Amino acid sequence: MRPPAENKTPVVARELIQPLLAAALYMTATIGPRIVLLPPLVQQRRREDAQLSETAADPAASSRSCAATLTPASPWKQSGTSTPGPA
Repeated sequence: MRPPAENKTPVVARELIQPLLAAALYMTATIGPRIVLLPPLVQQRRREDAQLSETAADPAASSRSCAATLTPASPWKQSGTSTPGPA
């Protein structure tokens, strides 16, 4: 059996390894958990974009979609005035 070979790789200087390890820790502890959450958000966005492009191809569907998302009449419309302001 041969004796173990000596490590020929020099030791990395502390001035170099410390910032490198700090950056790696930051990436795994801070950015990593957020990246894990991205794939479902990307898939949802792609579905929404696909729906928008389908709606844009059909103007009638687009107007129906817009009408469905409108909010109820604002308070000044309900009170009979055309704009907000002093009565």
